[in-house]
Amino acid sequence: MSSFVSKEKTQCGYCGIKIRRDKLKNHTKLKHRGQPVSEKGWQNIASVFGKKRSVPLQPKDDDNPDTAHHEDTHVSSAESESEEETTEMAAASDSDVHMTDEGSDTDVPIPVPMAENASNPVPTATAIPLINKTLPFPTDPVHFINKPVTPELCHAILAEGPCQPGLNEGFDFAKNEKGRSFVRQWYCPKLKNGMKSYRDWLVYSPAKDRAYCFPCWLFANKSDPAYNPNFADPNEGYKRWRDASTKFVNHENCDLHKQAVKVLIETKLRLKLGKSVNQEQQRARERQVMENRKVLCRLLDATLYLSKQNLAFRGHNESIKAVRQSQETAHSCFGKSSQDGNFLELIKLLAKYDASIAKHLATAPKNASYLSPQIQNEFISSIAQVIQDRIIAEIKQAHYFGVIMDSTIDISHVDQLSFCIRYVDEHFRIQERFLLFTDINKSDSQSLFDRLKEILADLGLEIKLIRSQSYDGAANMSGKLSGLQTRVKEENDLALYVHCCAHNLNLVLCDACSECTEAITFFGTIQKIYNFFTKSQPRHNALEAAQKELSLPAKKLHKQCDTRWYCKQEAVKSIKETYPALLLALENLAESERNAESRADINGLLGFISNIEFLLMLEIWMEILTDIKGLSEYLQKESMDLVTASRTVKSTQKTLKENRTDTHFQELLHKARTTAEEEGVPNEFTTPRIRRRKNMPGERTRDDPVIDPEDRFRINVFYRIYDTLHGELESRFEDYHSVVKRFACLMPSNIGDIEGIKELSAIYESDVDKDLVLSEYKQFTHFFKDSQVFAEKKPQSVQDMLLVIKENDLNNAYPNLTVLYLILGTIAISSATAERSFSRLKLIKSYLRSTMSEERLSSLATISIERDLVDTINFDAVIDMFSTMRQRRIVLH
Repeated sequence: MSSFVSKEKTQCGYCGIKIRRDKLKNHTKLKHRGQPVSEKGWQNIASVFGKKRSVPLQPKDDDNPDTAHHEDTHVSSAESESEEETTEMAAASDSDVHMTDEGSDTDVPIPVPMAENASNPVPTATAIPLINKTLPFPTDPVHFINKPVTPELCHAILAEGPCQPGLNEGFDFAKNEKGRSFVRQWYCPKLKNGMKSYRDWLVYSPAKDRAYCFPCWLFANKSDPAYNPNFADPNEGYKRWRDASTKFVNHENCDLHKQAVKVLIETKLRLKLGKSVNQEQQRARERQVMENRKVLCRLLDATLYLSKQNLAFRGHNESIKAVRQSQETAHSCFGKSSQDGNFLELIKLLAKYDASIAKHLATAPKNASYLSPQIQNEFISSIAQVIQDRIIAEIKQAHYFGVIMDSTIDISHVDQLSFCIRYVDEHFRIQERFLLFTDINKSDSQSLFDRLKEILADLGLEIKLIRSQSYDGAANMSGKLSGLQTRVKEENDLALYVHCCAHNLNLVLCDACSECTEAITFFGTIQKIYNFFTKSQPRHNALEAAQKELSLPAKKLHKQCDTRWYCKQEAVKSIKETYPALLLALENLAESERNAESRADINGLLGFISNIEFLLMLEIWMEILTDIKGLSEYLQKESMDLVTASRTVKSTQKTLKENRTDTHFQELLHKARTTAEEEGVPNEFTTPRIRRRKNMPGERTRDDPVIDPEDRFRINVFYRIYDTLHGELESRFEDYHSVVKRFACLMPSNIGDIEGIKELSAIYESDVDKDLVLSEYKQFTHFFKDSQVFAEKKPQSVQDMLLVIKENDLNNAYPNLTVLYLILGTIAISSATAERSFSRLKLIKSYLRSTMSEERLSSLATISIERDLVDTINFDAVIDMFSTMRQRRIVLH
């Protein structure tokens, strides 16, 4: 017959985990090694791992580096044999301990409670206080039955004082079956001379109607033969009131009681002087925590520096041993290279001027150096998570937000989706923030929509609060039948889609550049010139020599790109500024070139650019592209709003229309002829060959072609380019202007449009009360026209209006109207923020760093892009986030 083993579980007084009683002794020996039970240990009984446990920086076993192979060896193999040992500690068992090679500082993961509907671990703390001060008599011994008397509990009880009801106020003591009760005078018995003495040791329990000895309860030696549980054990207590006076006198004169009183007095004295053992330990622990956090702040600063500058972290050698050798050897940094990475080299540099880092490098265990690649990744992740949490908090406070998304292929051929958010912060400033990169396997609209919902769920945002979408013109994004914007509108019809204005403007420019053969030839020639001089070093040197000979500033040629908004302007500008040097360089190369094919190419280029038509095209496109560049840069501003952008586009249209005149053509022609005369280039138009075609029978006679070459250029080239620009701006921005009409009533120039505010409030009736909006709008109209506030500020844009509303607390006077202004500020007009993140992507994920994980890439991009938030980051919050990721070997709290 097998023996019965009790499986009843209790809680460990050190860490608070649930454990079988027959395993408790072995658990205590192996895990806690005789450590004193701390106050936090008792708090953890009620909240197991609600708050991260901390362990000493350098345990005794770690003094010998040879035995310190792993950073958190609190979980022994003996514990893992007990499969039923824990419930909350399941994540910290041997099956989850990440054992690494010697010298690594990988920490042991610990379970972190998850907040409801939250994707990130959120530490919680629900510790029960040692004394329940809400009770009438908090230090009644009955409240501490079967509770170990720990030093922390003793200190808490001494601070509260003994339970002596009726000492200074009236109290009805309970009577037993014989009518006897505790007598108040027993607290202060009379001496022979008639004076009263105070028995501070006598305690009465109203809950149990029994008397106890305060010092014996807390400090009596229970192994002493004279130990009397009637006065010291909360389960017992003295209740024979008939003999109480005699028993009390006998007890206070016994040696056991006097010894307990002595310990009580000494304990009070130590507490009074602040020299109790626990307080000293606590102060030492606090000093250690400050030192540890100080070291981590230095390491985090190094991490921030490398992340902000988009620099690599690691090198060939990442061991702490190499770092220590370089620290011990004089001038080692200037001797033979140890091929350490940037992070370790930066730490070594800091150690020269910072004593904390130098001490850490010299004394930290190899498995707690916090310099390993894995710890570097956790530093990066912690910083990025704190930044992201701050952005998410601002978005939730703003309530409404807009989504900006775009994708690109990175160096490792992964399709990276950039996810950005537009919102109005608490100061009523429009913000566009980068949140993350995520890889996408499929680029169809349904896959993108599913990924969008996953991202919003992970960030704790609701799709119903989206008020705008901004993507490029790709069919999978902007398609009206099954594009991403349509799928989002199916779940939220208020998610207004705006085709990226900057992309639209680029398409207008591309159409104009390819409208006529002369424009196509012109830009082809510019690209040919760039390729000719940049792909050959001797030719490039010839161009530089020509610039130096003509005393011109050194200018470089620029490449064209169809996907860059204003690179064409830079290319045309570089040709215009270096035109004299180009002519001279080509002439010199033509004379010295002996290769027939190359010489033909040079003469061909020289012929293309040595005529009045090329110079006139330079003047025409320089003017057009300068106007387009200004508009493009304006549309890419983060604070640009829907209505202001529409007004700017219309202003550019008006400028282009005004320039489409014969007078302006003659002005440009005059500039071109002046340049031609200065450079010795023919200043008259060449007469092209006229193509004649015989009319077939029944065919109508066609109009005779324009014979004059100047008129032909003006009609077929100049007018055609300007007509294309004006027409494309009109057609491509037609839908955009129709959207703007919804919100026109909110702009300063249209305040007072009652019909417009009625239509707008009807669209957003789920966000505002239509009747209240109309009433507030009428009041606001009078205030806007009569108040000095708007007369002084003169707001021109939505951002200006929002700032005036915030500065003058008008959001409280007109809450519903303010909601409409906030929604208008939330509407994104371009995806430039997502496009800009691709520039950082190329710097971070380069050819030499092409294998980094998606999480690391996204974290590094967040730190690099959101620099204004990084500069104000709180390192305490980062360290708290870092400490929740794994159980750390050093105390951080």
